[in-house]
Amino acid sequence: MKKAWLASVIVLSGVGHAAEDVTPATRGAIVPTKATSIAKIEKTLFDGREAWKLSDGQNEAVIVPEWGRVMSFSRVGAPNWLWRAPAGKSLMGGWNNVGGDKTWLAPQSQWVAINGRGWPPPPEWDGMGHKAVVKDGKLWMVSRVARGFGTRVVRQFWFDANGDFVIEQAAEKVEGDPLFLSLWSVTQIVPPDAIFLPVNPDSAYKNNFHWIAKPKIAINVTSNVSPTLLRVMPSAGNDDNNFKIGTDALISAAVAVQSGWAFVVRAAKPDGNYPDGAERAGFPVEFWNMGPRDIHYNELELLSPLRLYKKGSRWRHTMRWSIHKLPTRDINAPEMPIAIEQILHGK
Repeated sequence: MKKAWLASVIVLSGVGHAAEDVTPATRGAIVPTKATSIAKIEKTLFDGREAWKLSDGQNEAVIVPEWGRVMSFSRVGAPNWLWRAPAGKSLMGGWNNVGGDKTWLAPQSQWVAINGRGWPPPPEWDGMGHKAVVKDGKLWMVSRVARGFGTRVVRQFWFDANGDFVIEQAAEKVEGDPLFLSLWSVTQIVPPDAIFLPVNPDSAYKNNFHWIAKPKIAINVTSNVSPTLLRVMPSAGNDDNNFKIGTDALISAAVAVQSGWAFVVRAAKPDGNYPDGAERAGFPVEFWNMGPRDIHYNELELLSPLRLYKKGSRWRHTMRWSIHKLPTRDINAPEMPIAIEQILHGK
């Protein structure tokens, strides 16, 4: 019965009448979401839980349906870029934050009005187990329908011929009143040497970015290393070190740099209104620094435009992850921002 129900969701997901293909141009051209998977997909265990491992022989990802999250992404045999909560530290304000990557729907400022609480996230998306099945060389994972939102999250995972790990995330409205919502990927990573965010040189905001939440202490964590690139430094200490940044960038991407390697998350940036804007422009790219030393992590967050979800509609926003060797380990070297810009623009 479980497989039959999930199969019906997969069929529905392929024919949603309000679909948006927002697969980004990873190498300068639009790559169709039907790209053939070249990954080996096999069952495995992660912290004793049933999981699926996808690998193209160079990179690998591990997905845990019980948590509805991608819990590991790395070069084969190399350290995991994704953050994993230490034992006993996963509960945060009622949220079982085990780490990894998941999909929510923004804006968070509307959660109270929609389902009666602003925190923690709806458990149907993040907390309750997701159903998973392998089909056509891809792993599919489907959440339950969130109360108030009337919406479920459907994700597909595969490696494409370019070596990118693809996460096609979609939301399907199955019940309730129409809502304007944005697909919101939340990728928790181990704090790296530095994070680079694209910015708009003609931004509506001072210094080409906006403090969604400022740190409570005076810390110097940002620097504009080019007219189109912002460097952000992780900051550990306590809750006073928490901060969040949004950028009205012309491209939707974020880059974490560690020991001469770059982990890149990216998506297309279709026209539309984006969430969380303080002035004229919303943010396709956001970054969160969680400050306490015992649960210090960073979040790379990419958002889709706000779209009207009404019963029967489906919108998608496709992520692509990749890992790149950099020409230097020195984040202050003049060639570092040049290399990051070249990666972001597929050169």
